[in-house]
Amino acid sequence: MKNLKQSMIEAGRILYEKNLLAGFDGNISIRTEKGVWITASESYKGFLKEEDLVLIDFSGKMLEGSRKASSEAKLHLKIYEKRPDISHVIHAHPVKSTALTIAGIPLIPCLTAEAYLLLGKVPLAPYQAPGSIGLASSIERFVKQTNFFLLEKHGAGAFGNDFYTCIDRLEKIEALAEKTWLLLSAGIPIEKKVFTPKERKELNEIKKKAGFLNISCECTGNKCRLLKKALKKQKKDLQ
Repeated sequence: MKNLKQSMIEAGRILYEKNLLAGFDGNISIRTEKGVWITASESYKGFLKEEDLVLIDFSGKMLEGSRKASSEAKLHLKIYEKRPDISHVIHAHPVKSTALTIAGIPLIPCLTAEAYLLLGKVPLAPYQAPGSIGLASSIERFVKQTNFFLLEKHGAGAFGNDFYTCIDRLEKIEALAEKTWLLLSAGIPIEKKVFTPKERKELNEIKKKAGFLNISCECTGNKCRLLKKALKKQKKDLQ
């Protein structure tokens, strides 16, 4: 039990140091046979203590702890319900990734080989109020196809069987978002900088052989249709 709690405390510290969340933001959980250990509401993730962790059952009922469970417990429980193969979930608020959802710019994988192979298309759940049943339900359509997602105007989530894997996925999402912002800020037409059909075919063969679980890119030509459409809409909105 001590190792379980220490892993949650360490995960909170890393997320804080990596600027993947701020202060009380975000939530962390681990599934056990008895229920789900999750961070309490208003717990400072960079400096978690054991009393900041509570145990709830799979319906959300409190089992252990004196603090109120995170308001996003419904989101975590929905992921565990749909993905019996995973045991760790992190919901964070990475700055640039979240900013892209506000700007309406899709996070596309076709810009780097690592993103194409290890991330694929990062699904975006439409905005729902934090802590709501609607938010938890918004990820159902893609949660079995991938191990991460973005929440519009809110943040991101990642899941797996250890916290390092979850954090790695969040870091990769944020790194791709940062590259996207740098290219857009430089005025580079990134919708034209995606992989060619030949390059995508080669990458798809590598992905298939490796068995990576993610959503494949939808591009078929030399331009990203999703990004081109989003940038066109953004330009129109600014007029």
